[in-house]
Amino acid sequence: MRTALQWSAVFRERFGVELPAGYPSVINQEGSWVTPVADRIGCKRLGMEHEPFYPIGALASLVEYEADSIFAAQEIRAEWSLPEGIVLIESDPHLWLALDYRKQDRNPTVVLIDDEGNIALVANSFGEFVSQLLPYSSVYNDEGELLISCEQVAQGAAISMSVNSGAVDSE
Repeated sequence: MRTALQWSAVFRERFGVELPAGYPSVINQEGSWVTPVADRIGCKRLGMEHEPFYPIGALASLVEYEADSIFAAQEIRAEWSLPEGIVLIESDPHLWLALDYRKQDRNPTVVLIDDEGNIALVANSFGEFVSQLLPYSSVYNDEGELLISCEQVAQGAAISMSVNSGAVDSE
């Protein structure tokens, strides 16, 4: 069986982009997470103008033959005619969290993109994305109501996800 690094190399060979070094560490984290989406103009285009956070179920695996893999996500990207250079890593029907390699083949930004190609910036790098992840339960109550605002997050009111910093920092 291949390791995460070997699967990353296969992905790089096939799609011509290098996944962030911290990606394998993050996909193995348990729990439900949310990320703030500060790009309010982009959120409005995505129909999320009243929702400052994007909930994350599970990021795409690195194992090629799994249905929820980053490899299978590339087929979805093509099926929906999403731009080249977009690598889908998580999905909600018709809305995807993605790595955006359109400007470079390393160090992608993290974006939300919908089925019409509207995009909202989530983070300027994968490391920044990871540093702003919050446990779902710190942002929403059991009824799905917001407990915290993006402004409170910016002021440090919530605790971010702790991941092996060496793996994540090397974007």
